[in-house]
Amino acid sequence: GWPDRNSGVRFDEYLGAIEASGTRLVHCGHMSLSLMSAANARRLGQARFGLLGPGVESWFDFSDKSGRARLVGEAKVRHVADTLNVVQAQVQHIQTNMIVGLDTDQGDLPWELTKRLVELSPGIYPTYFLATNFYNAPLSRELHASGRTLAMPFSLLDTNCFGNMRPLHYSPAELYDRLIDLYEFAYSWRAVFRRTRVTVGGWGKL
Repeated sequence: GWPDRNSGVRFDEYLGAIEASGTRLVHCGHMSLSLMSAANARRLGQARFGLLGPGVESWFDFSDKSGRARLVGEAKVRHVADTLNVVQAQVQHIQTNMIVGLDTDQGDLPWELTKRLVELSPGIYPTYFLATNFYNAPLSRELHASGRTLAMPFSLLDTNCFGNMRPLHYSPAELYDRLIDLYEFAYSWRAVFRRTRVTVGGWGKL
C-alpha cells in the first residue's frame, strides 16, 4: 500500500521504482485525482494497482484534489466522474472519499451532486466522512472557541459514525438523516448491481 504523501507527491519516483522492480505484487494507493491522466492511469494498471482511494472532499471548497481549482458544483462532478471512469478502465477498485457537513454545504444541492457522481461513475465505492475536529489544524482553535466542537472522547472519532463538529447549516439530526439517505442511495440493490457489472471480472487482469 502507498499513502498519498509518497505515491501522490512523488508519483514518478515511486511508480518508477515499482516498474523497475518487476514485482508481481498487487498494489493499492491513495493519491490525488489531479495526477490521474490517462497515461498515469495506464501506468498504474500495468504496475498491477488493484485499488485506489482518491479524495474528492467537496463540490464547493476545501481542497483541489480533483485537479481543477476553478470547477465547482455540477461541472466539478462531471470532471471527477470522467476522470474516475478513465482510471477505472485500468484500476478496478476505486474508493472515493467525500467529506459531508462542511461549512460550504447547505440545502439539498451538495447531497444531490454526491448522488450524481454515483450515477455517472457506477463502478466506484463511495465513502462519506463526517467533518471532524481532530485538533490538528489552525482551524481547530477557532472551531473550539466558537462552541462548534462537541465534547467527545478522541477514541470515538472515526469520521464515519461519530463527528464532533456542529454543522453550520444543518442540525445534527438532519445531517445524519441526509447521510443515511446518501448511503441508502449509494448502496441500494440497483447501485450494487451497476457496480458489480463494472468491477467483477476486472481482477482477472491481475
